[in-house]
Amino acid sequence: MRCQEAILPVILDIGANVGSFAAWALKHWPGCHVHCYEPLPDNFVLLKKNLGSLKGQSISLNNFAIGNPSLKNLYLGRNNCGEASFYDVGEQSEITVEVETMVLSVLPKANIVKIDTEGSEIDILSRMTSFDFDVIMLEYHSEDRRKIEELLRD
Repeated sequence: MRCQEAILPVILDIGANVGSFAAWALKHWPGCHVHCYEPLPDNFVLLKKNLGSLKGQSISLNNFAIGNPSLKNLYLGRNNCGEASFYDVGEQSEITVEVETMVLSVLPKANIVKIDTEGSEIDILSRMTSFDFDVIMLEYHSEDRRKIEELLRD
């Protein structure tokens, strides 16, 4: 997506992890506003550290998950900090961390939505029926592909 100079995108980074996508977006669209959502406390510390050095950028950091508010226990990843999930998608340990999950109505209007939530993509997309955005970027697991395609068509 190429944005005109006068139109700077508002970007939602749902599942921000340690901030790699947000840093890329801020470099790609100088002056844009990125809202990061990362529920895992250890990741959130790294997210703040990594994006804190980007002085003068418009960034909102939020230490909570987006989706089903009844989901509270996030399973930690076995191999790295990017594998935490509310669901068993094969990479999680049995160790959980209690996190806060907020409904999508807390999200601001955005041009670009990036979702990388290790198994919560269908839940989030199914709740976005009245959410307006221009571009969506997401990582998904292959077994979810057909359902995700169906939700995106709708």
